[in-house]
Amino acid sequence: MAIVNSRSSKVRQKAYRELLGVARRVVGYTTEAISALDHFQSDDVGEFCRARVLMEKLERELMIFGRVIDQTERRVIRGEKVAASEKVVSFFEDHTGIIEKGGREPCYGHKVYLTGGRSGLILDCRVVRGNPRDSSLFSELIGREQGLSGRALAHYQVVQLLCRLHPIEFPYPAQGVFSEF
Repeated sequence: MAIVNSRSSKVRQKAYRELLGVARRVVGYTTEAISALDHFQSDDVGEFCRARVLMEKLERELMIFGRVIDQTERRVIRGEKVAASEKVVSFFEDHTGIIEKGGREPCYGHKVYLTGGRSGLILDCRVVRGNPRDSSLFSELIGREQGLSGRALAHYQVVQLLCRLHPIEFPYPAQGVFSEF
């Protein structure tokens, strides 16, 4: 609770150091358990397989835990900035990323781009890691849509999509051209 409730950075850093000490002991216990499971022998194939599965789960969790310890040491103890792509924001779903939303609270998950047909059926799905700018994926997404439909998008459709993505960066001089959209 000292980490959450402290207004003093010294108190918070001391609490983090204590927590990191506990974390290192957990790493030691887990490493010993992995070693024991690695040397486990049994005539019962089911027991042997369960030991192997448990060992693999512990190895995966130890890898994630190591990343959490590293990011905590870097961010809190050494005062470094840790890139969003390097942060572990969920121990149980370590593939989850941070999606920044301007000055608002950050959102967690993945950006998903969907292409839908006229019927409303989803024709394509692109899940991206991190938080790339929509404009950086524009050409790829248009190419994927063209590949699905087998035809090039009409010029007005491309301009319409650009206007939706970047209305300020991509001004279209003719007013009223896209009034039907």
